Amino acid sequence: MEFWGFKQKPTIVDIDNEDVYRRCQELKLTQLNRHIGIRYSSVCEMYDAGVFEPNKVASEDNAADGLTKILPTKLMDRTQRQLQNYDIGN
Repeated sequence: MEFWGFKQKPTIVDIDNEDVYRRCQELKLTQLNRHIGIRYSSVCEMYDAGVFEPNKVASEDNAADGLTKILPTKLMDRTQRQLQNYDIGN
């Protein structure tokens, strides 16, 4: 869209993992993460370009958990409500 002159807002990405939250903001290749070097570099470049903005959330508030793992009924109901009421206007 920026190609046509429309400025895009960064996409908000909820992250509940402290290490991932820190790593996406700073490119630091090590022996432990070199196997994902190209992907990792791309993520850091997208962050620097303002394509996305990481948002640190508590693990129990991460709505994506219901999409990636089996949750007890009570937590799944909460996750479903979170996803249905998610404000995409941010």
